[in-house]
Amino acid sequence: MRTLRLFAFASFTGLLAAAAPAKDHSYADLLRKMTDLKGLAVLPEAGEKCYQFSSYDRASKTPDNAKGWNANADFGKYLRKDGDEHVMADAEGPGCIVRIWSANPAGVLKIYIDGAAEPAVAAPTQQITIKSWQAADRTPAPAGTQEAWVFPEPIGTAAVSSAFCGRRAAGWNLYFPIPFQKHVKVTVSGAQKPERIYYHVNIQSYPAGTTLPSWSMDLVKRNAPLVKEIFAALSAPAEDVSLAAGETQALTLLPQERFETVLYGPAAVTMAAAKVTAQDLRKALREVVLRITFDDAAVPQVWTPLGDFFGSMPGYNLYASLPLGMTKDCMYCRWYMPFKESAKIELINEGPQQVSVVGTVRVEPIGWSDNLGHFHAKWRRTPKNAEFDWPFIEAKGRGRVVGVAMGIFNPQRGWWGEGDEKIWIDGEPFPSTFGTGSEDYFGYAWCNTALFQHAYHNQTLCEGPGNANNTSVNRWHIIDSLPFLQSIRFTIEDWPLGNTIGKDYCAVTYWYAAAGGKDFFAPAPLADRAPRTAMRPFRFPSVLEGEEMAILAGADAGMQDTSGYRGQWSNNAHLWWRPKAPGAKLTLGFDVAKEGEYKVSALMTRSWDYGIVRISINGKAAAETFDGFSGEPKLCVPSGPVALGSFALVKGRNTLSIEVVGKHANSPGYYVGLDGIFMSR
Repeated sequence: MRTLRLFAFASFTGLLAAAAPAKDHSYADLLRKMTDLKGLAVLPEAGEKCYQFSSYDRASKTPDNAKGWNANADFGKYLRKDGDEHVMADAEGPGCIVRIWSANPAGVLKIYIDGAAEPAVAAPTQQITIKSWQAADRTPAPAGTQEAWVFPEPIGTAAVSSAFCGRRAAGWNLYFPIPFQKHVKVTVSGAQKPERIYYHVNIQSYPAGTTLPSWSMDLVKRNAPLVKEIFAALSAPAEDVSLAAGETQALTLLPQERFETVLYGPAAVTMAAAKVTAQDLRKALREVVLRITFDDAAVPQVWTPLGDFFGSMPGYNLYASLPLGMTKDCMYCRWYMPFKESAKIELINEGPQQVSVVGTVRVEPIGWSDNLGHFHAKWRRTPKNAEFDWPFIEAKGRGRVVGVAMGIFNPQRGWWGEGDEKIWIDGEPFPSTFGTGSEDYFGYAWCNTALFQHAYHNQTLCEGPGNANNTSVNRWHIIDSLPFLQSIRFTIEDWPLGNTIGKDYCAVTYWYAAAGGKDFFAPAPLADRAPRTAMRPFRFPSVLEGEEMAILAGADAGMQDTSGYRGQWSNNAHLWWRPKAPGAKLTLGFDVAKEGEYKVSALMTRSWDYGIVRISINGKAAAETFDGFSGEPKLCVPSGPVALGSFALVKGRNTLSIEVVGKHANSPGYYVGLDGIFMSR
């Protein structure tokens, strides 16, 4: 392999000293943490921890009990009930609420700070997570709440999504520091169905002896200028990103060629940007490897495909966030990367095509301190995964996790990951973070396919149809970083298991660690990095799809994705009709090219709550009725061919009618599924 070398290629700025951990924090300090990427490199002290209260299913107690561990009723679970208030979180200080999320916020959210009898926050939960605590619409506030949480702009915005809060792809989010010195309690009351609420409350704890302010609205108002500054920075994280902002280097990597540059310290990389061109860019971004070794470590701290490093995969997907992004101009990185003596940056083209790169690296001298950790970013992938708790990272040593970028290939249109995140810190027997669903961890909800972008979390790709094919999501732990002193294990459930349907998980995990730390990552060969290409659903030959027929009469019918069920339906879907009683009728239209007598068979669905139906074509009934009851609870399977008989069909539009005539004694319903029909003359 030929190597191209360039030494000390970088733009330098002024000298900075490493900050020592502080014992006293003003509210301004906590606000600045929202954009402080340098502070993430400071190694944690004893007493630092980030943990989560959530509505996870309490049947999950130990992986030794698989049924309980896999339990999925992740809603309506609380610590207790105080009067008419359901307690979501109850924590000792010093600490700070850093994130609140819900899929379906309802009722009144109350936050009690440091033992106060009256809540510091008491407002509609939806208002807090979407309207930045301002009742701008002047709708009546629920009894016992504070209606006019009126902040100066930009906090008091009525926008659906903003830097501090918002509804993104059906997930309701609040990222804002709410500190407490001694104690905090978070409750919800007045919701019509509290037993259905999904929620997370994330808390960052501080070492004993740390002084934090007790949150109040007045505290925020006194810091309004800084709040506006932080809001602006989070609202436009890529505003100053440009390759033209620094000295650039252009290079061409031939197949099997390596580029290398060495930077000398003590210094820190503060920004890097690159523009890549190739005949097949999507493949090139996986074929070229980025490898970075700080201070002559035996194992590089960064190993990842070049494109995936920038937070979206596979390919080039436009988005802008605080630490990483892909703009029309370039891919950029703002992760802070300190080193004491040297940083060796390598680009290795392991693919068969020529790749051109124009890049820049911005470096600033620093005063090195042993309380700084080295930046790490590593990639892993498991096609047809067989591990229920799929690890983002397993590492030993001292450090903090600051982000995850995940790529999913899903061969079905249904949901890819009903998976709770679990985080074990320093060998704890039960995870101190236990989530409620894959999309919930990434800040959205309900398997939503809408793309969104934010400084802290993004869905950058969802190829579809539905949730099929490639999806890319990320979340950056900036004010909610995950410190560990001895070890961390961070997983996300793969439910149902990928090896049953051919799912493919890959991810880049980003963290800081002290020298000498260990992790479980290993470089992946080129053959294991190839991006998956979009799959088309299999269709049975000559079948007229039921879900594609015109609905001429009837109600409560539409396409349903069947790819998550046992068996094979044509086009991974069927027409699902939901009648409520015998006598209900659905009429469909289908077209035939030539008039004549045809033998017609149907492909139906059998399930545990399906009824008995009579099928007619052009007014002529089939010889026998069809019983859709599957015979087993929750069992849903394709029927196979069901002969209907011979029918005279006309050229053009014909009709197929389905009438409910009854149900099996053990079936609780009258539902019907039609996969399609096929004909022969």
